[in-house]
Amino acid sequence: MKRAKQALDGLDLDIRDHIEREIEDNIARGLSPEEARRQAMLKFGNVALVKEDTRAVWVPIWLEQLVQDARYALRMLRRNPGFAAVASLSLALAIGANTAVFSLVNVLMLRDLPVASPHDLVEIGRLSEGGRGNFAYPIYERIRDQNAVLSGVLTVQSGTVQATVDDAPRQPIGRFVSGNFFEVLGLSPVVGRLLSPGDDRLGAAEGSTVTVIGYGLWQRAFGEDPAIVGKTLMVDTVPFTIVGVLPRTFEGLTVGRPDDFFIPIASRRDSWLDNWDFNWLTIVGRLKPDTSREAAQINLDVVFGRFLEDFAARTSDADAQRRIRAHRLTLDSARAGLSAPRREYSTPVLLLMGAVSLVLLIACANAVNLLLARGMARRREIGLRLAIGASRGRLIRQLLTESAALGLIGGAAGLALAMWGTRVLAVFIADGDPAIAFDIAPDGRVFLFTGVISLGSALLAGLAPALQATRTNVTLESGVTPARST
Repeated sequence: MKRAKQALDGLDLDIRDHIEREIEDNIARGLSPEEARRQAMLKFGNVALVKEDTRAVWVPIWLEQLVQDARYALRMLRRNPGFAAVASLSLALAIGANTAVFSLVNVLMLRDLPVASPHDLVEIGRLSEGGRGNFAYPIYERIRDQNAVLSGVLTVQSGTVQATVDDAPRQPIGRFVSGNFFEVLGLSPVVGRLLSPGDDRLGAAEGSTVTVIGYGLWQRAFGEDPAIVGKTLMVDTVPFTIVGVLPRTFEGLTVGRPDDFFIPIASRRDSWLDNWDFNWLTIVGRLKPDTSREAAQINLDVVFGRFLEDFAARTSDADAQRRIRAHRLTLDSARAGLSAPRREYSTPVLLLMGAVSLVLLIACANAVNLLLARGMARRREIGLRLAIGASRGRLIRQLLTESAALGLIGGAAGLALAMWGTRVLAVFIADGDPAIAFDIAPDGRVFLFTGVISLGSALLAGLAPALQATRTNVTLESGVTPARST
């Protein structure tokens, strides 16, 4: 709008300059100054009309009216601070509660992992008579080597291991991963290098006792030392050489349980890697281009079926063979991380989302009552504006703009409340476990959600009062006869 005002000011100068040149030409032709000006003005035409037509081209009339409505709405709210405070606070509490819970929904279900093409990632699960389960290392090897639908297959320990760092506020927690873990995810280091398949060679005399640490551990325990590569991290009394640092944004695949370091599976060097019965790993794959999840499921079922037959052949117990053959693979999207946290927290969080949605509806109902009362108090003002020619539609838009202003004020306050509320919810979910930490920093999706419910709830609450306040009989009650508007 500032730029448009400057353009219109320039138009005034252009018009004045044009008329003055025309006057000078007329005087040069022998006309008196008065007649020269009169002739120049007649030739140019209606100056006000030219300005108005130009303004309509340069500044859309609806935009100009919107700015006028917004300014008027803010003036009206300043004149009635008590009404504005009560209505905004009511909306702020409800919007803050909804934003806080939505922030957790966003973290658990909507936010993509900070990796390359997260929508291509799938989590491979196992169902048996006992429920969901993990995988043994030999199954991972079969799926990795024999599938035809995944461009890469990684595995990560379902549990955790702990390292030892002197004077640390909490001891670091990490996981065993396959050597191709970071390669499949498409990550790059900020310092040094990441693990590679060469670090994960079973039976290697050395090379598997290396580790990559997270950005958070690099900050807490090593002060972001740029010479971190080559230093040692003790994991279960075994020294691991640090070879790199991960980006700040990546904290592992399990939402809410950030990992501080990652070490190659080959560093275990025990029977866990050969045991067909010890299920301790989670498997994640990346779909090949143009491969659907359904097509991948079909191929992986075949690979897994062959493994089950080989596994069943290792026992002569018919009942054990039946249970083995009853196992099934599942394939879920891993774009937002592993599914375990969603299964654990999604139901209570969604129930909480439903509860705070009801709170928002109650706040809207409260705002409706306040706006209706406010509309009754403004009957004479609205009646006078209708009487002097203002259209009902324009007045409704003005009143809705006032409601939108209330909503935006409530939304801004609600967002501030949500920052506190989200931290409270995160602490409640963690229940004292230092290993649980949700990244609750608001992102664009949270800001968009807050904006939508702020404006949506305010406009929803303001529509009925606006229609009620601008009814024609309101003007009759105030003793004013409306004029026709064109």
